[in-house]
Amino acid sequence: DFGPAVDELDAALRLADMTGFELWRGMALSNRAQIAGYQGHLDEAISDLRQARTIFRSIGSSLEAYPVAHLRHVYATRGDVALARSSFEEAIRIADSQSDLQALVPALTGLARLLTGEDPDRAEQLALRAGEARTVQGRAGSVIALAEVALARGDRERAAALADEAATLASSRNDLVGVADALELAALVAEDPEEALRLLEQARQVWSDIEAPIGAARVTALIGERTGGAVGKAMAVSAAKSLGRLGAKGPAHEARRIADALSRPASGSVAIRTLGGFEVLVDGEPVPGSVWQSKVARDILGMLVASRGRPIHREVLMDRLWPDEDPKKTANRLSVALATIRRVLDPEKRHDTNHHLRSDSDALSLSPDHLAVDVELFLDECAQGRALLREGRRAEGMAVLASAEERYVGDFLEGNPFDDWAIPLREEARTAYVEIASTLAEAERDAGDLDSATRRYLRILERDPYHEAAHVALVAVTYDSGRHGTARRLYASYVSRMAELDIEPKPFPS
Repeated sequence: DFGPAVDELDAALRLADMTGFELWRGMALSNRAQIAGYQGHLDEAISDLRQARTIFRSIGSSLEAYPVAHLRHVYATRGDVALARSSFEEAIRIADSQSDLQALVPALTGLARLLTGEDPDRAEQLALRAGEARTVQGRAGSVIALAEVALARGDRERAAALADEAATLASSRNDLVGVADALELAALVAEDPEEALRLLEQARQVWSDIEAPIGAARVTALIGERTGGAVGKAMAVSAAKSLGRLGAKGPAHEARRIADALSRPASGSVAIRTLGGFEVLVDGEPVPGSVWQSKVARDILGMLVASRGRPIHREVLMDRLWPDEDPKKTANRLSVALATIRRVLDPEKRHDTNHHLRSDSDALSLSPDHLAVDVELFLDECAQGRALLREGRRAEGMAVLASAEERYVGDFLEGNPFDDWAIPLREEARTAYVEIASTLAEAERDAGDLDSATRRYLRILERDPYHEAAHVALVAVTYDSGRHGTARRLYASYVSRMAELDIEPKPFPS
């Protein structure tokens, strides 16, 4: 019952501020953020969770595992796959060190569900381990994870049985989130199309009843997928827009994929997703992780995307991948990896070998005319939006910038944080994002939409924690919204960041 829960937590926070009882303040922030994640206030949730974690760490409390655990779910919802994965793993480590099953089971389950498509074997191991704790609330999630693994492997019968088991477990504990997840999964494995639609409608109703708009919109897109035609496409488009407004970029990306698929993409169309993670889609469908056979082929494709159409010499690739090894041996490995990439991009062999991946005896490059790469589309929209603003076409320019901002679900190839070859494009895209998000936030602030402006500034600071203008603006809009205590805490955070840079902070706005 999220509404009354938030009222109680707000009261708890006021009392904690008055008394200086940091333990309870941290718990209230963590619980409020958990609800905010379901309600679609993702940036506010991240801010609360980071404050809670700082509190627990400062007082040496083992409860640090809880904000980390909630944070992983918010990142996953927002589409930040790499951040979600690292947060899941950190939550598991902390909960394991404290033997805290209540924190450990959801962390294991969440990581399992995140890895289902990429690494079903590890996902199954994590879900089985979570299921060993039979008395802990949230066990329904581990059964759902096992069902998703079964579905990914094509075992629909086992997936259906596990979905029924999860629904029974969730219902017995009045776990409505688990009930909605189980209904959604049961719909995915249902053989009767009408039964699938009925189950999805039930799941959407549960999400609506508990005031969880992200879940409701995500299921709406699935209903549109099964409805098909113009009506189904309209449902998917509407869901994508709703999810985009809520900042749920991961589900919004999936809803847009459904809408695109219902538009009948051209046969052989290939899209590469690199923002917030890595994924290849052929004819609108994601390529399963098992098809790649090795990480090397994925890394090579990432390097070619990062080169932005410029050829890369074979020797450079081999030196990056296998430094200090015999070039004669690595040349053969490179050929095998290139064959894998071509098979992934053109599984039906509809085109000649150089259609997507151009090669000669010396160098390799991607063919930009035959691939849709999200980071390139993002940068193009940023440039188009700025050009329209310079021409005085403000409404059109702001619309294009808003579209670009929705595309940015995370940094370029976040899963390769230490690879030098990815850094230049990552920094260019991140800088462009901060610039357009600042423009959008200023426009929302001028229009009096302080809540939207707040969310934008929080997103900017997540990408650039030392962005002084965003800090100052966030404090101001929070104060103008009447949340004076929160504004003071945000100002203290800003002062701390500036002290790290030895910069004199600006005065508190009033």
